[in-house]
Amino acid sequence: MNDHLKINLLIADINYPLTIRPEEEERIRKAAKQVNDCINRYRQHYKNLSLGQTVPMVAFHFALNNLQTEERNDTEGYDRKIMELTRIVEELIEEP
Repeated sequence: MNDHLKINLLIADINYPLTIRPEEEERIRKAAKQVNDCINRYRQHYKNLSLGQTVPMVAFHFALNNLQTEERNDTEGYDRKIMELTRIVEELIEEP
């Protein structure tokens, strides 16, 4: 039994044949659509740029969004505060 699916993605006017797990198809197609939509927005806004110049801008766009998401999801400060509060509570519980 083959548990993989062969699909073709068209990204930036280039066809990419992929073999994926069926449960990944929706996410993969959605990601390709986001890339193509972003490319189209850049090409409409910067009409003088070639596709080769636009693609790095799109990569930068997604990298910047990824970094911003990572920063928003940084819980290190909260984790430290929870550990400190847990220690204080434990000390209070242990007191006679």
